[in-house]
Amino acid sequence: MSPRTSEELEKIQIRSVALMRLLMRKTDTSNANQFAKWLTDRTKEWGWSDMQESKKWYPFVRGKIKRAPIGALKLLSQLFADADDLYWSGPADIWSALWGPLSEQVTILRRHPKCVPKDPLSIVIKKIEESVSLCAEGQLEFEDFVRAVALYGYLAAADSYGRTCDGDGFGHAYKAYCLVQTSYRDPAVADELKALGIYAAIRAELTAIELRRAGTRPAWVSFLECGAIRVDDPEHTVRERNRVAFWKKWMPLKQPPLEQPSDILDELANRWCNT
Repeated sequence: MSPRTSEELEKIQIRSVALMRLLMRKTDTSNANQFAKWLTDRTKEWGWSDMQESKKWYPFVRGKIKRAPIGALKLLSQLFADADDLYWSGPADIWSALWGPLSEQVTILRRHPKCVPKDPLSIVIKKIEESVSLCAEGQLEFEDFVRAVALYGYLAAADSYGRTCDGDGFGHAYKAYCLVQTSYRDPAVADELKALGIYAAIRAELTAIELRRAGTRPAWVSFLECGAIRVDDPEHTVRERNRVAFWKKWMPLKQPPLEQPSDILDELANRWCNT
């Protein structure tokens, strides 16, 4: 089935890239050609075609597919029992944490090793926050990152503008977003995301979710509670273009936009705080 929206297509392509990187890691191969040779060597007695010659796997490795790889998953599942789960749920369930329903996100949260089944969700959340914020640089586990993503996804949907009670005025979801930023910048987590070929895509997706959350801010939520949003992109020109485009779309100014995105943010912050 072909995707109905560009967002669905992007998810399919990101999932494909991560899956193929994981399978190439399992097979000790480093590119599509080597992976295809590995498959051919192990399936030639089954009567399968020469996949190295057909270059069948190149689009999957590069994320250039146009529809969910249902047929490819059936084929791969004959060699890799977890192929289907790795595609749909992702490494360490990252796709469930990012895009899954609330029930799946809560399940991921409750997997924290220091939690017990009877812990209330508030205690679970606190332990996840501590795992990320108190961890030494470069020592954060990928599973900690996934739990941080699940926490943010859960709060962004279930408590988008709820306030914290620690006195700083920020909302729950925004603080969870900051926690995610801390975790994916950790060298150990960043290296794993880059090895999976999804570092930039994950950052872009998390930023898009946060921008949508901020862009639909109700009138009764202050700018401070919603969070001082910054588009996190390594390329300054892309960051500037995205930031300006967002503000023009969601909160257009009556006068001509200011040149610097940071000035636009400051101007909007002042206006929102005074409403």
